[in-house]
Amino acid sequence: MQERGVSASEVELTISEGSRKPARLGRLSAERVFAFGAIWNGRYYDNKRVRVIFEEHGATTVVVTVISFFS
Repeated sequence: MQERGVSASEVELTISEGSRKPARLGRLSAERVFAFGAIWNGRYYDNKRVRVIFEEHGATTVVVTVISFFS
């Protein structure tokens, strides 16, 4: 996740508080926008949108992938 500029706490917040949609293969997608206000890869960005693709198996959540968009 570090290479995508996303922390574990942002992934957890995205899953718990983000807007959810169905994803392919019976998975779920959650998305949330965070205020960023910093430099990422040499460029300044105000916001960071985090999308998490995951599966829920009872009380267990399995994260499949994390995608970040900077704007």
